[in-house]
Amino acid sequence: MRLALALLVILPACTSPNNSEQRRLPASTRGPTVTVVDSVAIAEPDSLPLGNYAWPVARRSNGELFVLDPGVHKVLRFDRTGKLAGVIGREGEGPGELRSPLMIALLPGDTLLAVVDPNRSRLVVFGATDGVVRREAALPEFALADQYWSRRGDTVTFGLTASRAPIAVWPWKGNVISTRGTTPQRTRLVGLQFGQTRVVATDSGFVVLYPGQPGLFLLDRAGQATGFVSIPTARRVGEPADIRARQKALSKSERGKLVASLAAGLHRMSSGSWLLVHLDVDLKRVGDVTRSRDLRFYASVFSSDFQRVCVDGLLPVTSDAPAMPFFAGDTLFLFSRTVGVAGMKNTVYALTINTAGCDWQQTGGIVPPPRDSL
Repeated sequence: MRLALALLVILPACTSPNNSEQRRLPASTRGPTVTVVDSVAIAEPDSLPLGNYAWPVARRSNGELFVLDPGVHKVLRFDRTGKLAGVIGREGEGPGELRSPLMIALLPGDTLLAVVDPNRSRLVVFGATDGVVRREAALPEFALADQYWSRRGDTVTFGLTASRAPIAVWPWKGNVISTRGTTPQRTRLVGLQFGQTRVVATDSGFVVLYPGQPGLFLLDRAGQATGFVSIPTARRVGEPADIRARQKALSKSERGKLVASLAAGLHRMSSGSWLLVHLDVDLKRVGDVTRSRDLRFYASVFSSDFQRVCVDGLLPVTSDAPAMPFFAGDTLFLFSRTVGVAGMKNTVYALTINTAGCDWQQTGGIVPPPRDSL
């Protein structure tokens, strides 16, 4: 967890926008209903213990799971029952080796696994079953890549955090990764406690969920912001204008304390609607150990035209470690780590989203991007 905490504070805070205040709804506003439809317990091997963070997970269509553990510089492959089936990667600086892997994703076809190693500015492609290195691609700069990769034909798109550009575009059969757009200054400065950049490619460009921003940004194919849709909040912390000032004051009064709302996931569903996942985090440092408390995951759904939104459906999943969701079709997956009397429990949950009981809210539609958030 020390690595994760270090990442949280690498960037300083800055002032908030003055014209993009988030609308808060009554806490009684009904959000989406989120239901657990399946779960798989991960058998943590004694010889390769997973770290104390819910690290990125990728899921094959056959149910196999890949769990990245940066602590051992490897990816652990589990069968559909959660039993360890193989290990991919090894520590090192040479071709195909990993120094500080932080993200994984399966490429189209499910036969290749991409591992992002930002400290080497490299993306390494392995065979998903045999673990053999296939090739490497150079990242344009040090950047933290989102684990959700939007696929369109032979091109994958993913978000970049702590980068000058927010969007990476990779024709995945080649070795060249290009970028689009310019990361808003405010987003570059807010710090990773507000999440990571999430990107979905569309026919006309990109939809982006930035850390610390109270809405979705619409970008054209060149990466220029063309529109903005605000996200109201009912139960989660959200992104109030003074959230950075609140955090700064809290850090002074209680050292090591962090309370934040993270941009955790963005996905387009088969209906065309947009699914957002946010994570409210309460962290406290005790000595050299970071303790997680009161983590809550929320789902919100936008209509396909961004005119309506249903917010803050609580996910019925608990975790003692922050985690980021991943998606397959209309199913949301979440890797949970909890500590009990029997030790560490690692579970991958599959969840579905139902908006039938929502109190739908009007968003005001797509408006010009707030000038002070660019």
